[in-house]
Amino acid sequence: MDWLEILVMSAAVLSVLAFIGLGILLVRQGHSLRRLQEQVAAGGDEAATAPSMDRLRRLRAEARATAPAAGDAAPAPVRVSDPGRGRRLALIGGLGVLVLALAAGGAWFLFIRDSGSGTTAVTPPPPPPPPAPPSDRVPQNPPPLDNKAAYTVAILNGSGVTGFAATRVVPRVQQAGYSVGAVDNARRDDVQVSMVMYSRGNRVVAQNVAKDLGIRKAPPLGPVAAGRTGGADAVVIVGRDIAGSP
Repeated sequence: MDWLEILVMSAAVLSVLAFIGLGILLVRQGHSLRRLQEQVAAGGDEAATAPSMDRLRRLRAEARATAPAAGDAAPAPVRVSDPGRGRRLALIGGLGVLVLALAAGGAWFLFIRDSGSGTTAVTPPPPPPPPAPPSDRVPQNPPPLDNKAAYTVAILNGSGVTGFAATRVVPRVQQAGYSVGAVDNARRDDVQVSMVMYSRGNRVVAQNVAKDLGIRKAPPLGPVAAGRTGGADAVVIVGRDIAGSP
């Protein structure tokens, strides 16, 4: 519940209390007026206020001045009205209307405003999609390396062509400026597409090695190289696409 709803609820409660207070005041005013009329009709008493007694004397004097002759019908009793009564009633009525309007507005805000069929429920925004996995494709221009000799490259033969990795790929890696690490067979000898795998944090190294060797794929380390990398930064997996069929 926010501050606006608390304010409206407080105004509604105060309006109801004010309406009850106005009702009590109106009842008391009605009793006072009836007692005053009864006192004036009975001729007044010592408890009447001075202004009321003065009005009563003036009205009696006017009645005697206009009294009819003997035998005429008895004059009608004089009704004494309170000139301020109309104003008080109008003021009380206006306040009552204001209180009812405030109470109705508070009830509408609290109970009816959000129950209409046209109200649209607010739904939370969907969570952001997970980041896409890095692509294995080697970019055309990967970030360059400052010192290629600082990185070790292992060569694993997965083509099934005996000696191809040691005799054909190792010299090319050395000519490109990298340090050659372990040279061994991969865990599979039917790798179709050559690739350069990388250890954690060495993706750019693998991309540069792949570009220098004309290889288009550079994924993270997988089972085909497990346990045979010798801790190299990048691992060339020689496939049949560059070695030919066995």
